[in-house]
Amino acid sequence: MNLKLITLLAFITISTVSCNQKSDKAEVTESVKDINIETASLTGKKAKLIYPEFEAEVYYTSEKSLHWKTRDESGKTAEGDENVSYKKIGESQFFLNWIEKDGVTVSQVIDTKKGTVSVFLSYNDDKSSRGKRSADFIEGKWQEIK
Repeated sequence: MNLKLITLLAFITISTVSCNQKSDKAEVTESVKDINIETASLTGKKAKLIYPEFEAEVYYTSEKSLHWKTRDESGKTAEGDENVSYKKIGESQFFLNWIEKDGVTVSQVIDTKKGTVSVFLSYNDDKSSRGKRSADFIEGKWQEIK
């Protein structure tokens, strides 16, 4: 084979591989757009959280704040506005954390697709030998309020 033919075949091969890679990249970009991972958010949504011993209504006012109102089995209510740390951790999962004025630390993992919320609470407990704090896990349901 002569050198011109070999060079031409090499050029055609490289061009074909390069075009195929661009096409694959475009398909991946399109599928990411379909999932919409980056733009899905809790901001502006309202939800009802149903736990075994109480219910809460939450308004996610921004990625840095929320308003909550709880009602326990006896009808006692409480509410507050919180500064939150917020992170999207999956297609429909969010991690939120805040410290309330009374020192209660709340960490939540919300799955809007499954309609679940898992909570870790840490709170003051003078009887505890672990830094005068205790903690609990709570599982509940998450329902968007339209």
